Amino acid sequence: MTPQKSTSNFKRHLLVYLFFLSLAALQAQDGLFTNFDEASIYHNAALTGFLPGAATTRVQARAREQWRSFLGNGAYRTVTTGIERRFCGNDDGDYFAVGGHVVADWQGDPSLRRIDAYANFAYAKDFSSRHQPRLLSGGFELGYLQYNIEQGNPTFDDQFDNPTLPDEQLAFQNLLLFDYGVGVFFTQFSKKGNGNGFSLGASAKHLGQPELRFINNFPTPGTDNQTQVRLPTRWTVHAGG
Repeated sequence: MTPQKSTSNFKRHLLVYLFFLSLAALQAQDGLFTNFDEASIYHNAALTGFLPGAATTRVQARAREQWRSFLGNGAYRTVTTGIERRFCGNDDGDYFAVGGHVVADWQGDPSLRRIDAYANFAYAKDFSSRHQPRLLSGGFELGYLQYNIEQGNPTFDDQFDNPTLPDEQLAFQNLLLFDYGVGVFFTQFSKKGNGNGFSLGASAKHLGQPELRFINNFPTPGTDNQTQVRLPTRWTVHAGG
């Protein structure tokens, strides 16, 4: 039994996706794609190698653009591409999978550019019974985030109160941050004449909550330092039947 048997059923039924960007207040945001199947390893590392049909390799690419008519050159643009390959395990139905994906995102004008590059790894175990096929997989991802901000002509909050203030001099225009995440996925395949098929998965990205800092944020005595921002953990829960 292989995971491709569930794909047609997976796409024929209504999928319910619940995305939790953070359990705390939102401070930063990842680009998200509404078509979950077309960017599966981006959302959950445990889905690496979960391929349709008899395929053992898959390449995916997606792109989106938002608010071009309103923001012009400052429109939000996101492009992602990924590749994954499945290898059979020692037991029938088990498999190992490796892959990787890259995400490029541009926000606003002056542009804040972000590039994510990850390696994905997953292992799936067949837990089928005599009458009901089941599969459980776990995965993790390791990679780097790179942020770049155009020095250009950004405006800071103090300058709205006093336009004569000089522009802020950014200490860092490029950030390179290590990042990692994990995921799990369980599916019970629907057999012919049996409506018991369903799937459930969850993932956590940015577990290290890397710090995003473009200026020196050493607090001045007697002042409140509000310049430290961390990328919050992004929780994703997805289910289908």
